[in-house]
Amino acid sequence: MKVPSPNARPIVLIGYRGAGKTTVGQELARLLNLPLIDTDEMIVRRTGRTIAQIFAEEGEPGFRGHERGVIREIAGNDDMLRSGMILSVGGGAVVDPESRETLRRLGFVVWLEADRAALARRLAADPDTETFRPHLRNSGGAPDADFPPERVSLYGACAHQTVSTTDKSPAEIAGEIVALLPVSL
Repeated sequence: MKVPSPNARPIVLIGYRGAGKTTVGQELARLLNLPLIDTDEMIVRRTGRTIAQIFAEEGEPGFRGHERGVIREIAGNDDMLRSGMILSVGGGAVVDPESRETLRRLGFVVWLEADRAALARRLAADPDTETFRPHLRNSGGAPDADFPPERVSLYGACAHQTVSTTDKSPAEIAGEIVALLPVSL
């Protein structure tokens, strides 16, 4: 199995909510013996508010500002970068041009992709979705509002590789990602 060098760039996981970024990130962290850093968790810890509360109080621009700051901080932290990591970012991080560019420069970016039915099933089964995540359907209630189609091109522009998570276990997905890792990150 490929193992990243001690000075490896981070493995960055992007994708829609429900694509498996956190779950696959945990599996990758276990497999590669690297820490998992979740930008959403960092924001919640720092602000003392859920993502839904931040969206309600500051709107999406306010949340994206918190997210951009956390991504900037990680990119500028040599100690964190030297130790290697798995970095899981929120589904909308790619909406911000600065965050998108920083992520692409920062590490090996993998877009976890899943079909809409799988994403919807996972969200419905996640008890945290309603409580801690913002409702993306606030803008008109369209069924695709949870999976904004404009993000597809942004994920594609940011990612170095794409891995489908539909009908696969976290272990299978993590194995695919490890197989795709460049010899030297």
